[in-house]
Amino acid sequence: MIVDTGGQVSAPESACGRTSAVQALALVLEGQGIATTTVHSINGSAGLALRDADNRVLGIITVGVSRRGVSHIWVVLNPAKLRHWN
Repeated sequence: MIVDTGGQVSAPESACGRTSAVQALALVLEGQGIATTTVHSINGSAGLALRDADNRVLGIITVGVSRRGVSHIWVVLNPAKLRHWN
């Protein structure tokens, strides 16, 4: 799992392995004030927009898959990269 914070958001920046990635993702979701998630097409694939109570997008999650299951998780929390979502 890779997390792009742009140095602007406090969150784990990466995690490797199933258990570590799930724990890091839980920390990301818990620490950002996320109220809802909505499904969107992101770079041609399904992804999640993480929204606060005011419906502002706080983050984006996309997942890469292989035959064996999830291979990568990308989380964008960098406010500069989320401007066009708000």
